[in-house]
Amino acid sequence: MRIPEVTRTITMSVITALAVNTESKTVEEVTFTLPRKYEGEEAVLKYLSKNKADISENLKVVSVSKIEVVDELRAMTEDEFIKYSHVLPPRGTKKDEDPKQQEQQEQQEQQEQQEQQEHSRKKAKKK
Repeated sequence: MRIPEVTRTITMSVITALAVNTESKTVEEVTFTLPRKYEGEEAVLKYLSKNKADISENLKVVSVSKIEVVDELRAMTEDEFIKYSHVLPPRGTKKDEDPKQQEQQEQQEQQEQQEQQEHSRKKAKKK
């Protein structure tokens, strides 16, 4: 039986770098994967400075020796997707819009349209 899945092609950067192990005080070559495409050592180091959890806590990257960009098709079951994803507002709405406020605005627009239609009907009857 086929299990329904949600699929997505993701661009990732596979980074090979020199890192200093702060516990053993040794230099190691490490390989890790980052989301998205990164061009150049500076971009990788900037990302790592903001997102330290991507590598072991006792490793500090000092130099990037290789960046390989890879596209991978990934999948997860629909149950996993529902469990780990979060709900977004409907397409075409702003992220910070309050749904109640949006509903009120839509009702007001409908009321204005009805008033315009009514006004048009009255004009047509007078003629």
